[in-house]
Amino acid sequence: MAPRLLPSRDSLWQPATLPQPVTLTPKAAFLSVLILIVSIGSAILGVPTYLAMLGGALVTLLIGLVTAEEAYRLVEWRTIFLVAGMYAVGVALTQTGIAAALGQV
Repeated sequence: MAPRLLPSRDSLWQPATLPQPVTLTPKAAFLSVLILIVSIGSAILGVPTYLAMLGGALVTLLIGLVTAEEAYRLVEWRTIFLVAGMYAVGVALTQTGIAAALGQV
């Protein structure tokens, strides 16, 4: 595995750093909750979940609740690469027929 993707020895023994608390104005807090409710509600009503959540994230960025720099800084890149790797393995298992064979067992 690529050494950059492996956790460093030091990070295994140190507690995770928590993000600093954010103070929101009542208006920003209300808008955040409203966007969350609309996103979840639209997913419940049949909009594909990824589109509903992406729409909520875009609205949050467009109205300025979160800046693009903050959003980029808060992305957990190791998780993104893990999910991408799992997706690639899943596609390979499906295309080779191994997933179907395992499903028959």
